[in-house]
Amino acid sequence: MVSAERACLITISAVSLVALVGLGDAFHGAIATNADGAASVARVATNRRSPVSLGSQAAIAGWAGDAARLARESAAFESAAGGTSKRVRALEIMQRSSLEVSRTVSFGRNLPEFQGGWTAAAVSDLATDNFTRTAAWVVERAHELPLNLDTATQINERLTRGLIPDGVAGTVTYNRNPSALYDWLASAEAKDLERTDPVALASRVHDLIGAYDAFPDGNGRTSRLMADLVLLKNDRAPAFYTGIDDYFRRGNARASVSKGERLAYFREAVERGEAAMREHHLPLDAFVEHAGDARAANQYALDLERTRLRAAVAYARTQISWGIGVFRANLSRLTVR
Repeated sequence: MVSAERACLITISAVSLVALVGLGDAFHGAIATNADGAASVARVATNRRSPVSLGSQAAIAGWAGDAARLARESAAFESAAGGTSKRVRALEIMQRSSLEVSRTVSFGRNLPEFQGGWTAAAVSDLATDNFTRTAAWVVERAHELPLNLDTATQINERLTRGLIPDGVAGTVTYNRNPSALYDWLASAEAKDLERTDPVALASRVHDLIGAYDAFPDGNGRTSRLMADLVLLKNDRAPAFYTGIDDYFRRGNARASVSKGERLAYFREAVERGEAAMREHHLPLDAFVEHAGDARAANQYALDLERTRLRAAVAYARTQISWGIGVFRANLSRLTVR
């Protein structure tokens, strides 16, 4: 029976590895990291004394067949939709470009009223990690999440986790009451705009969430992720911003330009995102034009590669969670009563 248990768990490990390897070329060096992680999970499972008694070899073989079929169907779905590599590329764009224009990340803004004594680097690092995880969550659930205040609050809570106290993160302080915006998002007018011009709707969401400034912290990051959610729900690429100076001069809700100019800037950002999705990589020249010299351009190149790996790792976590969920569900089904 021990050997049967081990066989089942090894099968689970193999299915997990198949799911990870099936994520495609976009993983690059992150594949090895995540394969090691899946193997570690399998080692822990096989070395632990199981509290349940597994079924017969035939039952285990049947479950293994079901699991393998599920893995094949999942891989086929992802392949047909271009799903995994497409999602990783979207996450790359969201992480790199949105963090590029984040003052908290770029300057490591201290938050003395929330976390006194934090260094600028510590704030920047945690904000970056939070954003990567939150963006991966948005990418994975883009077609499920509604465009409402609850989604915006969940996004903001995830973005600011650890940066401000529990119970404050994700709360709405109503510096300006944003309820009119979210009521409008549920209106027929907004639905019609989403159908005819989702980029215009995303631009409006980006502008208004930033302008309302409803949350204690992270309003800019929340506005950009909510705008990307609109785009992803409508099978468009996320916005690809070029640099913090250009963003605050032309694209931010408080920029001294007209609504039409902000919309034009946002359309340019989405076009850059579409180009990056087609080219399967982030175009370096969009950043080089804002770099002061060759050294800065080289640093951008290094940062882009780090972004690719971090995006892959973040997405892989969702696949590992899926594998563990499948294991638990089927293990209970095989329990001998």
